Amino acid sequence: MIKEPKISLFDLVMCLSDAVDLVSPSLVNHHKQVAYINQLLNIYTEIIKLHDETFYV
Repeated sequence: MIKEPKISLFDLVMCLSDAVDLVSPSLVNHHKQVAYINQLLNIYTEIIKLHDETFYV
């Protein structure tokens, strides 16, 4: 019986990210750094929303 492979979305995205790094050495880790900064900004805006009801984006 053939089983369907189970691959996590995170592992798939990281694999594609590593492949992009191999294609363009000038952009190594750029997309990972942008994703990290985006995550920090999301956390920061959520904290502000909790403390201030008049927060606008």
